Amino acid sequence: MLPLWCMPRSFNDDLYQEQMDELLRKEEDALIETLAAKYGFPYLDLRGVTINPDALHLIAEETARATKAVAFELRNTQLSLAVRNPNDRDTKALVERLGESYDITVFMTSVTSLEHAWERYGDLKQTSAAEKGVFDITDEE
Repeated sequence: MLPLWCMPRSFNDDLYQEQMDELLRKEEDALIETLAAKYGFPYLDLRGVTINPDALHLIAEETARATKAVAFELRNTQLSLAVRNPNDRDTKALVERLGESYDITVFMTSVTSLEHAWERYGDLKQTSAAEKGVFDITDEE
């Protein structure tokens, strides 16, 4: 009988694609972390961060996706912003606009990390829809 390592195996395209996607995510994260250090920005993986809905609400989803940015923490006037490329013209304009009202800390992050945060916009939409349907019934005597 042949050992298991030399037994023929069928090729699984889905598994291969998952492994390639994960490898590309890791490579992008490593690249952004290196670039962040080079350009003097802190690196942040948003997949381990709780996204503050008040912060998220400050940037429309379409704008966040277009500028590859997301506001994820808001404390008083301190706003934390994660961006893919802080040197991008549109991103700079967004930071400048938000900087008129907030003290901003910019973090660099990967697109995968941003996509994780952008998923929270769906939570905002569900919450807003639920609030619109709420009404108060009071007992009048």
